[in-house]
Amino acid sequence: MKVKWIEVEWGYGFEFIFYTERGDDRYPERFIATDVKGGRITFQRLEPGAAVVDPTLRLDAAQAHEFIQSFLDEAWEKGYRPTKEKRTREKVEKEMERLEDHLEDMRSLVFKMPPLEARKYESDVLIIENKPPLGEYKGHRKAEDE
Repeated sequence: MKVKWIEVEWGYGFEFIFYTERGDDRYPERFIATDVKGGRITFQRLEPGAAVVDPTLRLDAAQAHEFIQSFLDEAWEKGYRPTKEKRTREKVEKEMERLEDHLEDMRSLVFKMPPLEARKYESDVLIIENKPPLGEYKGHRKAEDE
């Protein structure tokens, strides 16, 4: 079951529409909750292209805010998270991994390069005269060394 809510004009409250869908994207069937009594929800099939006339639930602004907030708090306590937050968190975690890799690359360049006095440049090419132990730094080689 899904829910949409609409703020009523002038901020006087909210209208909530509870609905469910089945079928595929080309031919979905939509069912709107029309009545809630005794813990049971009655659904009515919504014809394709038909507009929803009556919401499932109407609340004034104060009731609506309290309902929404308490529902979100309760869902959070039960371990539910917004779909968009999950995607964002995964994206941030991947970005942090890439950043850590980049920082490690930068550290290896800065901390594993030979001292300045051991470097010399010939036409924008770095030549390492006192080469560090193999594996610490792989600098440019002279053309005749290749």
